[in-house]
Amino acid sequence: MKSALFQRLLAALTLAACLGYFLVLALRPDWLSGCVAGLPLSILLALAIILMLCVVATLYSGLGDGEEP
Repeated sequence: MKSALFQRLLAALTLAACLGYFLVLALRPDWLSGCVAGLPLSILLALAIILMLCVVATLYSGLGDGEEP
């Protein structure tokens, strides 16, 4: 039961992150016009989303092995 709830939370987190990313791109592109340490914010946001998706995939793959998250 615990892993089913955890799977739903991972799916909701992934969906929210992707929708949030595209909403920011569509509705407020000026928020992404700045730079941090010479890198554009849009690239940093995309890299953060990709990193989050990799973490979610790693956690999700461990659920089928009988491991507790």
